[in-house]
Amino acid sequence: MNDFYSIVEEHSKKVSTYQLENLGPHREMSFGSVKKDGYGGTQVNRQSILSKTTPADYDSAFAFRISRIKPPYELEKFLDFHLHHYENVHEGKMEKFALHMKYVIAPLLKSRDNSNLYTELLNLWINKKTMDHKNQFGNTSIAGNGNIVNIAAGNIHQEGVFSNADQSSYDKLKDFGVDETQISKLKKIIEDNKENTPSLMSKALNWVAEVGKSLAVKGLTENLPQITEYIGQIIHPL
Repeated sequence: MNDFYSIVEEHSKKVSTYQLENLGPHREMSFGSVKKDGYGGTQVNRQSILSKTTPADYDSAFAFRISRIKPPYELEKFLDFHLHHYENVHEGKMEKFALHMKYVIAPLLKSRDNSNLYTELLNLWINKKTMDHKNQFGNTSIAGNGNIVNIAAGNIHQEGVFSNADQSSYDKLKDFGVDETQISKLKKIIEDNKENTPSLMSKALNWVAEVGKSLAVKGLTENLPQITEYIGQIIHPL
């Protein structure tokens, strides 16, 4: 399943309208082709296969539910419900949930109709939760002090940025599911922008968002917070 969300137990009833439907162990995927039948018409061939349900399927279901919430301002209650579940049932951290919303769910939302409104509301909720957490626990953020999220947001001011990335650093990213093409792109971002801190931080954050999309396809979204924190370790303020 996916620990970030409250999902209806199999063969059970919903305990809340905010819960996600249980997708079961497998999902049906249909595909087909259309060709001319030789008589002026067309022939459609369809096939279906069963594919194992992945955490990424629940990410997509979550983004779909968000895009259908009416009225839109009820989104805050929906997000609070799932955050409460994540914190209390799985003993998860708000910071990790916020990262998941920002770098996995927000990109999925952008591909849907009326995405601007819901993406804006989602970002407002993330900012509010982050600020509440900062006020409660001090100057921390969704990925810790001195990281790329804080620096890019202007929460931390520094004279420059130091990168201690070497081959072993990039090999570690492979362990998190980042592919060679994405690693090569990160290397180029660091090399081309090492003298320009704002540009480096902005492009590094965009890189993390792109990686989040590919991890969602692979069903490895749980690795994204670790990747964000790790990037903050190899690119950090002087």
